[in-house]
Amino acid sequence: MSFTKSGTPFEKKHGRIIYFTFFFGILSFVPFFIMGLRVKKREWFLFGFVYLLIYPCSYLSSFSNKFISNIGTLLLLILWIASIIHAFSIKKEYLLRYEVILDETNKFDAKRKSQYKDEYDKKLEIDNIKENIKNKSYNDLGTDGGSSAFRSSSFKSKKNQ
Repeated sequence: MSFTKSGTPFEKKHGRIIYFTFFFGILSFVPFFIMGLRVKKREWFLFGFVYLLIYPCSYLSSFSNKFISNIGTLLLLILWIASIIHAFSIKKEYLLRYEVILDETNKFDAKRKSQYKDEYDKKLEIDNIKENIKNKSYNDLGTDGGSSAFRSSSFKSKKNQ
């Protein structure tokens, strides 16, 4: 059952970002950065930063003595599972917020397109008026400065006789 107005395809397409959390903690920060930036929620972005910092620290602790290495590995596993749970817990809110942002963007784009179309139509109308004025002045004079107008009138007069 979908919980957004856009439906299940929207949710599947934009919810895939969460799958980055399944890469054993290495990329668990990526969805939080992206989701935080897309919906402008600073809290999620900061969680991404925390997940980003903790992974290298726990990895580097593995080069220390065995006890610290075990603590680092345990910390990495706990944070990996926590990031998966956290990502799925904010997924619904993220999709709802992102849908609203996309709708507002689409409405703004449609408004901008109609504004551009109106401006273009006005410019086209002005260009057509200028072209009609230019053509009318050339037709009044003829293409060679008026002599063709004289020829056409003399041709008509000979034809009528």
